[in-house]
Amino acid sequence: MPLKSNDWLVSFDTDKIKNYIFATNNLKEVRGASALLVREDEKREKLPEALSARLIYTAGGGGTLLADSPEKADELIKTIEREFRMATKTATITAVSLSPSERPGTNWFGRHMAEAGKKLQKKKSRKVELSLLPVEPYMRLCDSCGHQPAEKRLENDPTNDLLCVSCAQKRETGKEERKEGFVTRFSKHVESSKSQFAEKWQDQNLKLPKDLNALGDLDGGYVGFLYFDGNQMGKLLELMETEEYYRDFSKVLAATVQELVFETLIDTYQKPSKGKLPFEIVLIGGDDVMLFTTASFAMHVAVTFMQRFEERSKAILENAGLLQPDLFGRLQKAFGAENMPIDENEPFWKNRQLTMAAGVVLCHANFPIPALVEIAERLLKNAKKKCAENKYAQSAIDFQVVTGSAIDLDMVRATVPHCRPYTRSGMEQLLKFVKRFHQENFPRTQLQMIYDACHQESRAHGTMATLHTLARLREHGQRQLLKEFFVNFHPNSKPLIHWPWISDERELKTAFVDLVDLYDFIGKEANHDDISNEN
Repeated sequence: MPLKSNDWLVSFDTDKIKNYIFATNNLKEVRGASALLVREDEKREKLPEALSARLIYTAGGGGTLLADSPEKADELIKTIEREFRMATKTATITAVSLSPSERPGTNWFGRHMAEAGKKLQKKKSRKVELSLLPVEPYMRLCDSCGHQPAEKRLENDPTNDLLCVSCAQKRETGKEERKEGFVTRFSKHVESSKSQFAEKWQDQNLKLPKDLNALGDLDGGYVGFLYFDGNQMGKLLELMETEEYYRDFSKVLAATVQELVFETLIDTYQKPSKGKLPFEIVLIGGDDVMLFTTASFAMHVAVTFMQRFEERSKAILENAGLLQPDLFGRLQKAFGAENMPIDENEPFWKNRQLTMAAGVVLCHANFPIPALVEIAERLLKNAKKKCAENKYAQSAIDFQVVTGSAIDLDMVRATVPHCRPYTRSGMEQLLKFVKRFHQENFPRTQLQMIYDACHQESRAHGTMATLHTLARLREHGQRQLLKEFFVNFHPNSKPLIHWPWISDERELKTAFVDLVDLYDFIGKEANHDDISNEN
């Protein structure tokens, strides 16, 4: 149905969604918060029927509706904000309306949405966070979040924690393992999955790990946290010519991302582990994805998902009418390729695809969840910069292995001569080399010697350690593999003279430290009895 001249656009978005989901270090509460957000998305799908509005899309705590009068628009705003607060207890959502008179004249719908987005951000920025008054010694703070006044204890909760209403609601919802949220969506998808491994997941009474330690127990005590975000989605949405294109793009994008996440997990793990799901999906909202996995499979899940998303994305662009020749100029700007000649026969246009940025953290299962998410956000930003440098031609990924109880990413990175972030294909190559080093039984002591020398911040130390290792290796295959690695990742470096360093860099950089950082995780899956190693 085309947009009418008197239609009012209502746009909404959850405030500080990550703060709500990851307010505590308890996986059941994270799971419960995720399920509650899914529940609210599903409720908003029925909202237009009750208030005589039209739904464009709703996903991941945000969305857009159309109302035929300012009164109905105001009613929608009040209803959305009120019901969300009532449902979540502590989380808030911001909604705004845009009148027909504020509608731009050209490319009307995409720019209309962009204007609504700006108005939404202004309203969000004006919100002042309520500061909590000191309650002690008269009241007790929540044992979980430590911010809200504690009010109740849950029955049959072995922790006997005294919780605020929000944490209590999250924890109670998180116990309902198969009733709602992404567990239910995954189970339904398995029934229709075309994966060759789907049968191994069907008719299973799959149990979620009770906490991150239980997930870590499947993989030597370590877990992975993956955070994905699509590139340039806001700019692409501004190119939408009609309401129908916008709705189709949003719906197809959200459905495709969810399907690819599920299929990637099914194909990667191939079967449940000890009757449990070896992962925890936290959020799939449009082009945003957050999930926990076992550490050994985290990088494989990341690169597989990004590759599949790239492959499927051209159909999404075509479906939204974004590959029309008259849009090439604006599309070119969105992809950061303003200076490239417009020629639809050139590879830039023929192979145009959407891309993702990803931040991956590998850490011990008892690492604090809020700190884990903060690190992943920083890594995601690094990956986005890499995508921009490559004109968004390919997805990119940054990762960090956390071995201590706390981490300052800038401080750690300052002493590591790494080559991160990587393009998606670059990371695929790195992972293949890690597995080959395992297959060749490359001596761990020799890897560690070069690795330690690279951290001496001395070009000579690294080079001498590399030459020493090449001289000591008895196996021809091991020597050839080490040489092949440096030729592949440092093609402009002179053999033996510059190795292990990238020669044309003023600062010391080498992909070797990245390989060793992943060495204890990639290939380790071959030792698992309950997780397939056929990937």
